[in-house]
Amino acid sequence: MNPENQLASGRILLVDDDAVLRAMAGQTIQRAGFELAEVASGEEAIERAPEFHPDLVLLDIVMPGIDGFEVCRRLRAGDVGKNLAIMMLTGLDDTESIERAYQCGADDFITKPINWNLLIHRVRFNLRAASARAALAASRGSLDSAQRLARMGSWEWSPRDGRFSFSEQFALLLRLPPDQLRNTHPAALIEQVAPEDREALETARERALTRGGSYQLRYCCRDGEGNVLTLEETGRAISNGRGPRLEAIVQDVSQAVANEERMRFLSYHDITTGLPSRQFFLEVANHTLEQARRTSTGCALLFIDLDHFKEINVQLGSDAGDAMLKTIAFRIVECVRSATSAGLVHTPEGIEVAARAGGDQFLVLLSRLRRETDASQLADRLLDAIRQPVRIGHEDSIITASIGLTLFPRDGGDIATLLENAEQTCRTAQKRGRDVHAFYSEDVGQVASARLRLENEIRRALSQNEFVLHYQPKVDLVSGRLAGAEALVRWQHPERGLLYPGDFIPLAEESGLILALGHRVLALACDQIAAWRAGGLLADGQTIAINLSALSFTEDDLLVRLVAATRSRGIPPGSLGLEVTETSLMHQTEVAVARLTALRGAGFLLALDDFGTGYSSLGYLKRFPVDQIKIDRSFVADLANDVHGEAIVAAIVSLACRLGLEVVAEGVETAEQMACLVAMGCRYAQGYYISRPGPAEALEPWLRRPLP
Repeated sequence: MNPENQLASGRILLVDDDAVLRAMAGQTIQRAGFELAEVASGEEAIERAPEFHPDLVLLDIVMPGIDGFEVCRRLRAGDVGKNLAIMMLTGLDDTESIERAYQCGADDFITKPINWNLLIHRVRFNLRAASARAALAASRGSLDSAQRLARMGSWEWSPRDGRFSFSEQFALLLRLPPDQLRNTHPAALIEQVAPEDREALETARERALTRGGSYQLRYCCRDGEGNVLTLEETGRAISNGRGPRLEAIVQDVSQAVANEERMRFLSYHDITTGLPSRQFFLEVANHTLEQARRTSTGCALLFIDLDHFKEINVQLGSDAGDAMLKTIAFRIVECVRSATSAGLVHTPEGIEVAARAGGDQFLVLLSRLRRETDASQLADRLLDAIRQPVRIGHEDSIITASIGLTLFPRDGGDIATLLENAEQTCRTAQKRGRDVHAFYSEDVGQVASARLRLENEIRRALSQNEFVLHYQPKVDLVSGRLAGAEALVRWQHPERGLLYPGDFIPLAEESGLILALGHRVLALACDQIAAWRAGGLLADGQTIAINLSALSFTEDDLLVRLVAATRSRGIPPGSLGLEVTETSLMHQTEVAVARLTALRGAGFLLALDDFGTGYSSLGYLKRFPVDQIKIDRSFVADLANDVHGEAIVAAIVSLACRLGLEVVAEGVETAEQMACLVAMGCRYAQGYYISRPGPAEALEPWLRRPLP
């Protein structure tokens, strides 16, 4: 088979008694385009190989019945194993098994736990090497060409008579003149090999000469120009009656090794900060906790979340955000006891590792913790270092962080529990005012568990259509006619009954579920508007308003989604009102103005909700292109008894009228409040005095009232 074709469509036999590993490896292999056969034992492998004719075998060492070593030996002894690539699966530090695998005829090994990003790379590399070796055996005439393509050379050596022959490519590989090589032998070339690899290479060659068999070894050496190469040598002893001789194929795998190291780095490190990744952190943490469990020592896990980092990205851009993350990562590493720039260090005291958890979150692990105050002191150092100004461009920016701490084994017996509890505790620190750290407690765990249950219930409620809309009439105080209504979301909980927004909206906003909930409210409102208009109940000029959360308002496809929702139901945009709060408009004011302008231009009625409770700058009224302002109920509550509140409401009404804005008073509950509003010239109102919110059928009597 052509080597390139084999790399794209090779046949692979996977032999492992672990069904989970077979499933994961099989998915990875098949996704890469290889044909796969799986067996669960050595006996099945020996039986299946002749009929499947694999190009490569992935072979587990430890299996019930015939182990991987015996399977490897039997495959090599048969016809099917002559040009077969065999990769053994073994433990990370099991050097004895690795050496024994090579003695049995294996070509390569891959360590467990398997790095799936490297698996296909190693498979392709071994298929390439196996294909090259098969081509060499099939046609000696193409030897030089194959060796040149594979950066491979060969030699033969007879120690008894000192004869040493080699291919032209071997000389090119080592960048040594052929005349110089003819006057030497492999044992003399050992001086070119890295000192740490010499003993293993000499031992492997000597063992092959004295005991027979083959070997495969990877080592570093310097070529004739002083460059360091990584060579892979596959040798075997041959006896022909004149004493044993060695023949070997040597391949330059320097680039492959460099690629593997690069891929390993990318797999285990964050590209932006250079810190270890979350995956690397979890692997190190699992190992560290196991050691701590055996030695009865403590560990601390710190979960660090930068406060308001999203605002940095929004205001200064993603490049500035990445620059800040790099600076913060460097400061975190400096604070960790003796840590290196790679974020991981082994000290006499234990292992310390700092990692990026993702986004604007970081993790720190301390092992062999002597006392709780060590973790607390580190948290204080981290907070102090993070809050120092960060130079971004020509300006200094300041950011703070919140830290949640958990202790092993007190707060959890495994890394998953510790991490979950630390993240929950970090949220507690944020609620305490940010720029602080907090230790995990049972109360935090109970609150977090309740929060998680509620979050899962909200997800279920969205999928089960448990959210409904209630409508509160909005009345024209001059004409007495219904001007429209506000659609308010309710949760028809199957066990707890009807729930109001205060029971679930805060968590929906915090978890990001507010977006999905907002999409559901839009669909329900538009469906109801279409039904009322089809029945002749909702007239032109009467508007049903929905509330837009701050997160929904920032969606890039907001206008497209709103237009699509109205067009698909055949309703005019003017029948749908959009209520936004001051707070949601304060960040990136220019962007907010542009978005409001686009929404208004599309025909939607815009209202500034809860006016007076946010930034309350009357100057914003002339900048934001809105149609209405809604005076917050807190100003209306004491309208008849508080002269100061009355003056504020009167001023808002007067200014809004001059600016051509409609004014809606919320929370009207008494006749006195209604009379005051009418006297001030407030045009519209809603509240319990007029009508409580109710389901759609409760609004229909209002819709059926004849216009005055």
